[in-house]
Amino acid sequence: MTDTIRFCVLGPVRAWRDGVELDLGSPQQRAVLATLLFRFGTHVTLDELVAALWDDEPPRSAVGTARTYIYRLRRVLESDARGLTVLLSRGGTYTIVGGTVDLNDFQQLVASATAAQQAGRTAQAAEDLDRALRLWRGPALAGVPGRYAEAQRIRLAEMRLIALERRLELAITSGHREAVPELIALVDEYPFRERPRQLLMLALANSGRRADALAVFRDVRRLLSDELGIEPCTALQRIHREILDGEELLGSAVR
Repeated sequence: MTDTIRFCVLGPVRAWRDGVELDLGSPQQRAVLATLLFRFGTHVTLDELVAALWDDEPPRSAVGTARTYIYRLRRVLESDARGLTVLLSRGGTYTIVGGTVDLNDFQQLVASATAAQQAGRTAQAAEDLDRALRLWRGPALAGVPGRYAEAQRIRLAEMRLIALERRLELAITSGHREAVPELIALVDEYPFRERPRQLLMLALANSGRRADALAVFRDVRRLLSDELGIEPCTALQRIHREILDGEELLGSAVR
């Protein structure tokens, strides 16, 4: 049945049927599939597929080549599908109508975590975020060419970072100290991103390492001043003041 097809875009674009991986073809053909998956259940025109593949400089053969990719994908996705449709063609548009997509699962788990946190079920929220983050298998759309794919990679990377920061904040406010090494790695990877610095300062201060937390602030203040000519954001400055004043930070939300 088509609902046994599992699509993945949170990493290389891949697909499985009943646990067996399908051969999705070239990077360009996978780009066509990814474009359809991002619009799962809705109609995508041939012009939109051509634009996603070749940006502003499609070759003369672009339309024919895109149709060939669609034909090949349908053969792969609908082989042994018991006559059911996975890739629908209608009125010059194309739609994926069968299977599941890891991106949709990720978004549903993040939404579930939000609802759980708002209801005070922090353990459930943390579990949902952990499950969401485990869906990732590397950079989204790895190996897929084109500006469209790159724009989606950037968007999805930001979604993942926000989910990771939320999960780490839950760990901190729940009194878990294992977040510190992960936050240090995150700060090293994204030195200009201020939210991980906020969380790291909270984690260090709540672990009794207030001097280290203050050092984090000095470091980011120097970096932002030297490189961008700006001061740290309001939230970072507030946490800095609270640490200096010796206030209890455990459980304080990052605002």
